[in-house]
Order: sequence, then C-alpha cells, then structure tokens
Amino acid sequence: MGKTIGEALRSVLSQIDHNYEMVVVDDGSKDNSINILEELKIEFTNLRTIYLPRDKRRNLADTRNISVENAKGDYCILHIDCDDIWEPYIQDFVKVFHALESIHVKPFLLSGQQINMGKREFLLENGPYKNGHMLEDRDMWIRFFNLDAWIPLDHVVFRTRMPLTTKQKFKKKFLLPIRQMKDNVDKGQNWLFYCKNLWKKYTSQNLKYRIFLMSMYPIAKIQKLFGKQKIEIFEPSVNDMQKLNRTGKTISEIFNSVGKEFDFSQLSQTAQQVFKFGSKERHFEDLT
Repeated sequence: MGKTIGEALRSVLSQIDHNYEMVVVDDGSKDNSINILEELKIEFTNLRTIYLPRDKRRNLADTRNISVENAKGDYCILHIDCDDIWEPYIQDFVKVFHALESIHVKPFLLSGQQINMGKREFLLENGPYKNGHMLEDRDMWIRFFNLDAWIPLDHVVFRTRMPLTTKQKFKKKFLLPIRQMKDNVDKGQNWLFYCKNLWKKYTSQNLKYRIFLMSMYPIAKIQKLFGKQKIEIFEPSVNDMQKLNRTGKTISEIFNSVGKEFDFSQLSQTAQQVFKFGSKERHFEDLT
C-alpha cells in the first residue's frame, strides 16, 4: 500500500497530539511502504511501527490484535485503513466517547462510521478480533452486542477512501471473492451453499462473472485437500445481521434516551454538524 499509506497516515497524524500514538503493523510489505513509514517517523515521533516477516499463516485478525496488544494507551481507536483520508475530527469523536462514558457504567465499544473506540483492557479481555480472515469487525460487533456493550453511533462520515489502482480493483473483484470461497470451503460449505447464497450475493454482477465464481468452487475444493491450516470463518446468521442493521442513534438521541442532553459546545464548529446529523441526513461535502 505504498501508494496510499503516506497520505492516509499523514491525514491522521496531522490532527493528533502526543496524547495519542499511532501503531502501524506492517505484515511483510514488499513495496516501499516501510521506507515511507521510516520517513514519517522522523516527522511524527508518536508514530510507532511493528515490522513482521511475511507469514501466510497469519491473518487479518492476528495483525490487528498485535496492534492492540502493543498499544501503550488506556484506549484504542480501531482501525485506520491505509487507503483512507480522515478529516480532522478524530479528537471530536474521542470527546463523544468520553461523554458517553459519563452515562454508561459498563465498558463499551463505540462504533461510529468506519471508526471504533474502546478501552484497551476491555478490548483485550473480549477479543477483540477472533474471526480469522473476513468480516472480523462484524464478528466483533456481534460479540459486544451480545455482551450489551456495543453502541452504534450514527454521524456524518468524515473519511474518504482513496481510489483503487487497476491492480487493486482486479484483486477486489476476482482474488478476494476466490479467497472468501476457499475459506468457506475450508469451513465445510457445499455446492448447495453457493447456489443459494453466493449466486444471490452477486446479483448485481453480469452472468459471466457469476459463472466464473461458480467455476472456482472445484478449484477451492481441490485446494482444501492440500491445505494445512484451518481458518476460523465467521458467517453471520440472519439474526446477527438484523442486530447489526439496526439503525445507530445520533449522540443527541443516545443522551435523550436517558433524559440528558449532549453538550455540543465541547466540539469544534464543523464537528458539531458532523455529530448532530446522521449519515443519511447529511454528507460531509454539505457541511463545508
């Protein structure tokens, strides 16, 4: 991710002070990512890096957990992807979190729009990530929901995803679905599963693409015969998805539900608008 990681990290590092640290885990990059990280560390002394040798047995949940385990702070903000640009409202999100702490006795995970936060100790006690490869965040949300410790917060999205390169688009359209298929085959899913689910999942895609994906099933089945590692796969149930699809509340709605009022004056002027409205009510471009 050398083409995007510098801009992504700079968008975050430029808006946080030394009360914060950023922990970056590099899982064996072969491009210039590490060089970019080393250059950024000269400019931003609160940037910490963990360089891992490439290991195919290590998955996304593992690397994300490594960052939480190595964090030094009492709280963790999860997890900034290296192709996202963040507008300067992360510290306002943190203020919202601490305001919620004043009305919630139990520890909780706050899930905003593509950004999460919780106490480090609490996260480590309950995972935080257990699913091996895909949907690791949804798996985490459901577990915290079942603990009555998940607060979905609705607000205006203040991050932008950088455009994918041609190579990344190819990986997302072809290689990622194949990887997902292999994972599910490893879990024991049969051909009928794909007839009922995978085909429906890609209804927006043309017929040739769906036939291509179906044809990958025998290949994934053969790969399973020679595979040495079992990956824990998370497959959300209908009830699980209903839990996650419940509309999150704005910070005003959450405070009003307990008979209190949120103090917006503690936020910056634009951030007041970001957190007053829901993601479907306003877009960030409408606020600036």
